[in-house]
Amino acid sequence: MNEMNLTTNQMFKYDLAKKSVGFAYILGFIFGMLGVHCFYCKQTEHGLARLLLCVLSLVIPPLYFVCVVVFLADFFLTKGWVDEYNQKILATIVE
Repeated sequence: MNEMNLTTNQMFKYDLAKKSVGFAYILGFIFGMLGVHCFYCKQTEHGLARLLLCVLSLVIPPLYFVCVVVFLADFFLTKGWVDEYNQKILATIVE
């Protein structure tokens, strides 16, 4: 189902519920090491892992490099997370 086949009411609900890719990237750029963008994209497990990794990297400094690698990998994953969430929202609205 795509956005073109929605009624006005369904489109309004979708616009209110969908996530923005641009905003997710802004959150990732500013708060990326803490995983805030993961929580925004409803990737709670990934966000908690990022937050835990960030906190542990304060105690165990070599983990900071792992944190940076995961941070860079998230820039490739974020758009897919937002698209996946938006497709789920679209499917629930259409039902």
